[in-house]
Amino acid sequence: PPPPQARGSQRPAKPEPEEFFSCVSCGKVSAQPRYIVFEQVHGWPFHSVREPVHGVFCPTCAEQTAVRASLHTWLRGWWGVPMGPVYAIAAIVRNVAGGHHPEDTNARVLIHQARAFLTRGQVDVARAIAEQAKRFASSPDTARQVSSLIAALSDRPLRRLKGRWAGMWRGSLIQLAPLAGVMALFIGVNFVLDRATVPDGSAEAPPPPVAHGPTALPPGVYHVAVPRLNVRKGPGLDQPTIETLDRFTAVQVLNAKPATGQWVRIATPGGGLGYVDAVYLADGNGAAPKRQWCEDNKGDPVVNGALLTPPPGGANRLVIRNTTAEDVLVKLKGDGDQSLLGLYVQAGAVAQSAGIPDGTYQVLVATGSNFSRGCGVFLHEMRTVAYPEKRTFQPKTEGDQPTGSTVALTLRPPGTPYTPAQVVPPTRFAQ
Repeated sequence: PPPPQARGSQRPAKPEPEEFFSCVSCGKVSAQPRYIVFEQVHGWPFHSVREPVHGVFCPTCAEQTAVRASLHTWLRGWWGVPMGPVYAIAAIVRNVAGGHHPEDTNARVLIHQARAFLTRGQVDVARAIAEQAKRFASSPDTARQVSSLIAALSDRPLRRLKGRWAGMWRGSLIQLAPLAGVMALFIGVNFVLDRATVPDGSAEAPPPPVAHGPTALPPGVYHVAVPRLNVRKGPGLDQPTIETLDRFTAVQVLNAKPATGQWVRIATPGGGLGYVDAVYLADGNGAAPKRQWCEDNKGDPVVNGALLTPPPGGANRLVIRNTTAEDVLVKLKGDGDQSLLGLYVQAGAVAQSAGIPDGTYQVLVATGSNFSRGCGVFLHEMRTVAYPEKRTFQPKTEGDQPTGSTVALTLRPPGTPYTPAQVVPPTRFAQ
């Protein structure tokens, strides 16, 4: 019988070509894709937010994304007190250096890309990509996959791919251009001041800075104003961390007088008691600021089949047929409730994803409207459910050749004869 509210089938994958990883910006297929994490900073008067900009990029779009993230940080990242300048400098340095390339993730992306070229008969390109994957493989499992793939292609000619990732210096110069302008302005101002003449005795030394004591926060409800905030056992950075809170989490400030400097004692949503620096808290429970932040960072509309959480790589495939009247975001969750895949499927459409590793996962679905890329949620009427039956992806054998499996699911609208899926909290879906 079909599972509740979803009709599933599990069958060996047909011998069809693997799907390529395409660039998240331009959608083109590159023989040298990279998964890169850039960073941009938003600064407000009393707090700063560090936002990752990540995905699988081709060399051209990676350079353009780095430039956009750094220019955004130059314009908006400096204003937060006190960490805005620190975060901004760190983000720009990272972007100028080409962003962060998670090694094992890039190895899995390149392994999948090599297999996709191999299934299309482009063996020389597949071997060249596999050689690139070898430089990124950091875990024993990924290293074994790369070695196995290279060994299978060792008798084939090796094609030399043009090193396009070495030519990103133009983007670095553009990112550093504002710094050159600031330095020129600073030198010009100093030159003018040095040339100015002041009569003897007419200038007074500036008064010494006045040390102001910390302003106490009155007891009440506040929310975390930074992406991650460590709650410590006692007041001070030398104290052990007892819990880490996400941005916009509501906390209760218990004491009106800071214990040491700006440190205040709080109660967390889970009932824990600890200390945080008051500079990272903002008024209110965080619901309205979170919604506004999600709206401001909504990003471009999401297209059918978009991988908002790319799978780590594997031989299996998931196919989703959405017969409902709403767009959906489908997630696969494994052990620890961590998301392995985030696949966006528009109303009445079919979408699929390759690259899923062997294992058993639970299927969670969110529906609604006005999707925000920044928060990964629907902003209007979001509903989240989980299908009680877990789905197993396991290797199959077709003849003497090992192949992956395909799990196909049909999502049906409410009111159908299928048993409804279980409602789950949005916080669980967001993990």
